[in-house]
Amino acid sequence: MSTDLDVALAAHRAAPFPDAVERGEQYGLVDAVMVDSDIFGWATEVSAGVVLAPEAARGLRQCADGLSASLIAFPEAARVYYVHLLLVAELALRDDALRIAGTSDPLAPDTVAGDPEREATTATVPGAGPEAARRPRSGLAGLFRASRSSHPQPTPDPAAFVPELESILFSADPVGIAFETNTDEYRPEAETIALRLPDATSVDDVQRIIHEEFVAWFDASTAGPALRYRALAARVWLLWSERG
Repeated sequence: MSTDLDVALAAHRAAPFPDAVERGEQYGLVDAVMVDSDIFGWATEVSAGVVLAPEAARGLRQCADGLSASLIAFPEAARVYYVHLLLVAELALRDDALRIAGTSDPLAPDTVAGDPEREATTATVPGAGPEAARRPRSGLAGLFRASRSSHPQPTPDPAAFVPELESILFSADPVGIAFETNTDEYRPEAETIALRLPDATSVDDVQRIIHEEFVAWFDASTAGPALRYRALAARVWLLWSERG
């Protein structure tokens, strides 16, 4: 059975490299070609069942962070391509962490034990601890915040984003309450999350907001670890950013 990562990799493989991107050029913090190649290579290994070595996991994390911080630097016509690449990276990181934890269940707690080096690696992933979920890694969120301030953009309307956000939450169904007939089940969560999105400056912020709102609406046990929301946050952040 194909996993989310398998589907995302197949879609990215089929997508043409954007003409608007100059090969070999640096966009923000990343080289446009190298970040594509590195993320795709590591994600392909994860899709094949390989457990990434600690240095490879760190490399993938750094690529995802760098790309997240640099999306605004890419030509507008190329952002969809790199948005999808970021989703590939986040799915690969999620699956690798789950495999290390000994489970294939994305709803399971994101615990890693027995390997100090891998524990240090996953400690940088939101959800690995109460403080990790609340602070940017490597200063990248701060860099992205600065880049946004130098390119003022109108703030999207949170209320107008609620229907799209509700659909995204229903599709992801992070707490297992979505059925065919209750398509408005995530409306309350979508409304409170949307109200906080204008304060977000990165995927990290969106993940923290979504996780905090699910903990508030349900409870910590039902909401689960912050890592569960990483791929969802990437999708929400990228769609929200495009509205700005």
